[in-house]
Amino acid sequence: MKKHFLHCFTLLFALLVCTTTVFTSCSKDDKNKNNNTSPLVGTWKGESTEGGTTQTVTYCFNADGTGWDNWNEEQEFFRWYTMGDLLCFYYKDATSSDGYDEDIYRFAINNGMAYIYEMDGKLLGIFKKQ
Repeated sequence: MKKHFLHCFTLLFALLVCTTTVFTSCSKDDKNKNNNTSPLVGTWKGESTEGGTTQTVTYCFNADGTGWDNWNEEQEFFRWYTMGDLLCFYYKDATSSDGYDEDIYRFAINNGMAYIYEMDGKLLGIFKKQ
């Protein structure tokens, strides 16, 4: 009888732990999980050389993972995130199978300047936080 009681108590305790975990991990605070504390959050302006042409570029990185860029007065919206030194952009693209085009770069921030590199190490641009 004592062994049966101990088994039931262990099972009840495990059920209680699982139930508590489910309810606390699905809290209302999850709606804020996209808040980003990346040092990139903010507006950056600089020059970028792509295809041999240098252009004035402004990037705006919002804390909620949205943003926009402005290449020579042509504005485009994107979703973004960072993972280590990787900077990932998702632009809407009707021609792709999932509706988005993904661009991945490396970045570094030093003395208030953001350096964005292509994956092969070529410098894409240098930007100053506004």
